[in-house]
Amino acid sequence: MKRQRKKFHIGDMVKMVNCLEADCHPGVIWEVASEPWKVCGSTVVKLKNYPGGFDVTKLERVEV
Repeated sequence: MKRQRKKFHIGDMVKMVNCLEADCHPGVIWEVASEPWKVCGSTVVKLKNYPGGFDVTKLERVEV
């Protein structure tokens, strides 16, 4: 069975899930600020007002 990949685009609103950062930023909604790119085998995106790239497997899209 093929695993479906999450696709994020600039402007999507997301929250962090299942990671230490999610515990540090409970309830915070982030805006995706870049298209996804690969880093060391992981797919990441830039989040507005968050340093560096963030692993898309730890993000969940939200409707606002």
